[in-house]
Amino acid sequence: MDQLISYFVAGTALLLAFLIFANINPVSTRVNKWFGSFIFCIFLIQFNDLLEKTEFMKTRMLLNDFLGITDFIVAPVFYFSVIYFMQPNRKWRRKDNFHFAFAFVMLVLLLLSLLIEVKHPPTATDKKMPLSS
Repeated sequence: MDQLISYFVAGTALLLAFLIFANINPVSTRVNKWFGSFIFCIFLIQFNDLLEKTEFMKTRMLLNDFLGITDFIVAPVFYFSVIYFMQPNRKWRRKDNFHFAFAFVMLVLLLLSLLIEVKHPPTATDKKMPLSS
């Protein structure tokens, strides 16, 4: 039942993001872009959750890690959605980029983790194999 609700939430979030990006009501395009991005982030979070729950991805994969960066982006995107709703003529400042700094740091750490080779400990079958002499 939990997966069924997640399917519905993910599907409706994707549809709503598409409708907002389509800009049916062209009142403020900046607000629509930021709010559509926020709803799309909600979709990506739900989609990542569904991938982890289903049989498709039982183990943690690189795709899950990249989709997990959305968790760090959703708050600043919602913040800018509200800011541009209240002040539609607001200009983008350099210091606004710092809202996404933590997500950028996490992305860099994720990319650096790809360079590190993890040695798996020997399993019980590896220990039972006799040494050939």
